[in-house]
Amino acid sequence: MSIQKIRNKHKTDNRSLADKQELRRRVIQEAQLEPLRVLDLFAGEGQVWNSLRKQLNVQSYTPVDKDARQEGQIRIKITPRVIQALDLTRYNCIDVDTYGEPWTIWSEILPRIQQKTAVFLTRGKVTYGAGKIQISKQMKRAMGIPDDWNIPGKVELVEYGDQCELMQECSTAKITTGYVIRWLRVDYYALLVEPLDEFGSVVESSVNLLNRKRTITLEDEKQQPATLPGPECAGN
Repeated sequence: MSIQKIRNKHKTDNRSLADKQELRRRVIQEAQLEPLRVLDLFAGEGQVWNSLRKQLNVQSYTPVDKDARQEGQIRIKITPRVIQALDLTRYNCIDVDTYGEPWTIWSEILPRIQQKTAVFLTRGKVTYGAGKIQISKQMKRAMGIPDDWNIPGKVELVEYGDQCELMQECSTAKITTGYVIRWLRVDYYALLVEPLDEFGSVVESSVNLLNRKRTITLEDEKQQPATLPGPECAGN
């Protein structure tokens, strides 16, 4: 798996609505995931999905946030324990639009994927003090660094740590496609995650199998000799 970089940006805000929507449309349409069943974590007022729900075939939309900001929202603080309690099989699109590290949430989502699912991660790179970015114990462990080490929070190290998080092995699911848009203070990841069978191979969905059957049928039909319509069809 490799993450394809779409482009670098030099803005400093986590409010590029167009970039977020572009990533979501791209992965969803490439993966043919519609109709969508969306779990929107850290949903806020739902600005990203308010527009996308008009452009894409969204069967269900479940916003979750600690503050009530939109109708139908599940109001709860999002933690790893909350992710563990959710039935993620109900969703084929999971949006983690946090500001900061999304990796504790991501590490709970990945092993629970049981169907082809688009996962979107917002990775904030806010600096503190003398231009340092906070590096959590979760990321230190992904890089093989002891929890108690005081390491420099430089952008280059943070991006390496992010790659370590994304490349961690999972026996039940894997990233098969990935895109990223990098800004100065935030990265947007769009990932297609697919379940693995007991042999570590990607499990084919019923849609893929149906498309394969259709392809075989069409190929078989192409091999049949062409016939002219009978007299009874001449007047049609």
